[in-house]
Amino acid sequence: MNGNQNIIYIHPKLNLMEVKLLKLRHRLNKTIAYRIHNKKSTDR
Repeated sequence: MNGNQNIIYIHPKLNLMEVKLLKLRHRLNKTIAYRIHNKKSTDR
């Protein structure tokens, strides 16, 4: 069971970058979804 925990702590810097990328991607997805929603609204 501890095997999974070890993976997280092998590369803390890499993990930090992954978290930053995930947050950035999440923000991008939100803006893209927002734009698509606005486009649909204007198309009608």
